[in-house]
Amino acid sequence: MGASAGAAGMGAAGGGGFFAQAASGGGGGGLLGGLLSNPQVGLGAQGVATGLSTLGVFGQGAAAQAAEDYKAKTAAGNSRLADAMAHEEGRRGAFNAADALAKGKRLQSLAANDIRAQVGQQKVMLAANGIEVGGEGSGAALVQTTLRLGEEDQNQIINNSEREAHAIRLGSMDAQTALQQQAFNFSSSADMHAAAADNLGTAKFIGAGETLLTGITKGAFALDELEQQGVV
Repeated sequence: MGASAGAAGMGAAGGGGFFAQAASGGGGGGLLGGLLSNPQVGLGAQGVATGLSTLGVFGQGAAAQAAEDYKAKTAAGNSRLADAMAHEEGRRGAFNAADALAKGKRLQSLAANDIRAQVGQQKVMLAANGIEVGGEGSGAALVQTTLRLGEEDQNQIINNSEREAHAIRLGSMDAQTALQQQAFNFSSSADMHAAAADNLGTAKFIGAGETLLTGITKGAFALDELEQQGVV
């Protein structure tokens, strides 16, 4: 009976020791704690963190570079569009100016025909009333006055068409200048963003390299310290 009691006591002690170890972080918890406290595991975790940081820096730099590259391409496209619009404005202005002059010529021709018709009617009327058209009489004066007024009207028509064409050309030139300035501004912006993209392309490698070098240096110092302590 004493032996049985001793055995039971030992069992209880043994059982209590196991559960106490489990409750206090033994068993699985002790294994995890041991892994985390292992110097080699710690160095490995530091290496993983360094790698992730390096990739993060590189990824951020690549994203920034892509954004600047997109801005450069967009600005370059806008520059080409503005330049094409400037050329089209020049073509349109030249066409409209030429059309204004041609319209003036047509109106002048119509006015000349009207004057000739009026003079013809006047001569017929004067002759029917026995008034001489030739010489320096009243009939001749009437015809000459009609011709002079007709010529003035024709000249006015031509002058008006030339002024209209000139105004069209000036307006077109102003529009072309504005569009060409836009094209230049967009081109300058494209160059600026392209340069920024190039710089970021270099910077992403430098930043990632610096992050990696910093991590390696820290790891080397940590390893050296552990070696001095005789841990590894």
